[in-house]
Amino acid sequence: MAVVDRLIGADGSIWSMAFGAALVTGNAVSGSWYKIATVSGVAVFPAGYTAGDLVIGNGQAFSATNSAALGTATLVSDCTEFNCQFSGAEVEVTTLSDNVKKYRKGKIDLTGTIKGNNTISEMRKTGSFLNRFLRTVAMTSAYVPTFNALSETALYGQFFMNDSATSGETQVFLFGQIDLYGYNLGAAIGDAQAYESGVRFVGNDPMVYFKDNA
Repeated sequence: MAVVDRLIGADGSIWSMAFGAALVTGNAVSGSWYKIATVSGVAVFPAGYTAGDLVIGNGQAFSATNSAALGTATLVSDCTEFNCQFSGAEVEVTTLSDNVKKYRKGKIDLTGTIKGNNTISEMRKTGSFLNRFLRTVAMTSAYVPTFNALSETALYGQFFMNDSATSGETQVFLFGQIDLYGYNLGAAIGDAQAYESGVRFVGNDPMVYFKDNA
C-alpha cells in the first residue's frame, strides 16, 4: 500500500474549547484533549510540555503534581482555505570589528488567514464565528428569542496538512489557540456567502502533530 508523504490541501476547523477543573486522580481518555495544569518530571507528560499546553489523552494517570483539565470542544466553523506564515525577526548584532553586518534570529512571528463559507446552522450557534463580532438572537416560529452575548470562549485552530485516516498513513495538523481579526457578511448573485479572517496565535505556542494511523 502506498503511503502518503507529499502533502496536498486537506482540512481545517475552528473549535471553541471549554475546560473543567484540573483532574488529580483517574486516567486520561484516549483521543481527548486536556490542558495541563501541573507538570512534574517526564513520567506522565513528555519532556518539554509546560503548564497551559494541550495534550492528547492516551491513558495517562493524573496526580496532584501531574494534572490536567478535560476540554470540551464545539465546532465553530469549517474552513475552505487556510494559510500560516512563519517569520523570524532579524536582529542586527554587528560590532565595529565586522566588515559585513551580522544578524541573529529573534522571536518567531506566526500569522495566518482562514477562509470559509457562512452557514445558518453554524452562524446561529452560541460562540459562532459571527458571535465573536456581533450579538445574535435566535427566534422560534413563535418569536421566542434566545439572546447570545458576544462570545469570548477560547478558540483553537486545527489545520490539517493531511487528514487521511487510512491505515499506515500519518495525520499531520497544526493546533493552537487563536484569535480572529476579521469577518465578512455579504451576498452576490450566484456566489457562496464566504468569510475571510486574519488569525493570530495566542496563549501557549502552537504545535504540529504527527499521528500515525493504526
